Amino acid sequence: MKSFRELHAFEDPALLDQAMTHPSYANEHPGTPTYQRLEFLGDAVLQLVASQLLLTRFPDLDEGGLSKARARLVDRTHCAELAGDLGIPAALRTERGLAGGVAPGSKVLADAFEALVAAIYVDGGLEAARAAISPLLAKKADALDVDMLKDAKSELQERCQARKLPLPLYEDHGHSGPDHARVYHVTVTVAGVVYGPGSGRKKQVAEAAAARIALAATAVEPD
Repeated sequence: MKSFRELHAFEDPALLDQAMTHPSYANEHPGTPTYQRLEFLGDAVLQLVASQLLLTRFPDLDEGGLSKARARLVDRTHCAELAGDLGIPAALRTERGLAGGVAPGSKVLADAFEALVAAIYVDGGLEAARAAISPLLAKKADALDVDMLKDAKSELQERCQARKLPLPLYEDHGHSGPDHARVYHVTVTVAGVVYGPGSGRKKQVAEAAAARIALAATAVEPD
């Protein structure tokens, strides 16, 4: 993997310096810009780049599955891993007491990676950020288990279609509990068999719970 310095040819190298500057460094060098503001922007840019990548990689995933996949691509652990792979820990500017003490997988490294993303975006625009970051995310994206990303309702519908069964029919059985803590109850019928009830604080959650019960039944196991 390239080093972080090879991802983008900065027209303004000060942006890269800022992305590599931990807030503690400003304690000993007052007035030095740190990565905190860049980190704020980088999180949004990373979400956008990851979203576009996933739309291309997984055309059959619904919104719920795409959201799960994006969460895995941009979570703290993965961002910190990428920071380590890019050589960011050795370049991070910190106060002397912290130098060399940034642990692998830490939030500090994840924040620095997000700041790097923002620095590239500010210096070169969205296309530059996408060109630099998409290849870093692609490896993990390709390793994702698509079946695990699908929501229960979508998976149940797909299994029914594959076995030429009627589409699932969800029935609302009302709710229990006080108004401020309602619990909804839903069953799902597949080929005349009722599964459930599934329960949840929202109807969608209760429907998903009922779908999971049906998925566990032999009648809708995949061929």
